Amino acid sequence: MQLKIVMTLNCMLLLISGCTESMMFGRQVEILSVSEIQHVVPLVADDQAFSEGLKSFSEGKFDVATVYMQQAVTLTPESPQVWLALAASADQGGRFEISKPAYEQLLKLSGPVFEYQNNIGFSYILQGRYADAEVALRTALSMRPADQTVANNLALLRRIRS
Repeated sequence: MQLKIVMTLNCMLLLISGCTESMMFGRQVEILSVSEIQHVVPLVADDQAFSEGLKSFSEGKFDVATVYMQQAVTLTPESPQVWLALAASADQGGRFEISKPAYEQLLKLSGPVFEYQNNIGFSYILQGRYADAEVALRTALSMRPADQTVANNLALLRRIRS
């Protein structure tokens, strides 16, 4: 709910046209284009992009985090951690056109490791791709059977499907 209010306020304050709406977990959220978001995100020094992205993510400012993470991947394109953070930020903001290539790059850099499987599984949940989500999350669970995050994601998937 907070995302919609923030994004709607940004649209009204900046008189930005072209705001789109998307559904996520049955909630309608406003989504700005990346170029629109970049106009409202404070500039940071290159060496601060990743940390500012993490901070924005933890504050629930997912579109802002996405912009910072895009800056960070241009500086450290070989870092799986940065690509994972970009993908997660974009997912949470409903920006699957950004998260998809980020996951593809992450897979190239690190292979189908636990973090990839768990996060892409959650991404698939957000996209409504439940069968793909189950495959990825079960793969993650086989890698770390006691991981509570994967267990929570699978429980979420079961609740959504029922």
